[in-house]
Amino acid sequence: MKKIYALVFCLLAGCATGGPNSSGGGMGNTVNTMSLLTQFLNAYPQISTALALNRKCNILPEEKANRFEGYVSSINVFMTQTGFIPQSTLNSYQKSWMQTAAEQAELSCSADATERVIGAMGLASTIYQQLGLGA
Repeated sequence: MKKIYALVFCLLAGCATGGPNSSGGGMGNTVNTMSLLTQFLNAYPQISTALALNRKCNILPEEKANRFEGYVSSINVFMTQTGFIPQSTLNSYQKSWMQTAAEQAELSCSADATERVIGAMGLASTIYQQLGLGA
């Protein structure tokens, strides 16, 4: 959990440098990558909550839980290394993330916890694969 928040803090503090990956296939790849990263940023509160739920409720087997955290960590690292998302855009997500962090203190292992964790893992996995991070 600390690693994820450290990466988020890094994003918000301006660690992202560099530019779009020059090895990509042109503007279409840049637009697609930006779209995927924006989708990830929009879903980050859901994903972050699911990670916390999984830790608290032990929903996923350890291997899958580690894979889920790996997807999220890899996407965060990719974002900081490529600079696809402007700092001003990252800053706009800060309020939502802070609200989610406050809500995590109230997590319960209710009937929908498993559904939330599996759904968030699926989303993170899809974005991870579409960014080509699993290749």
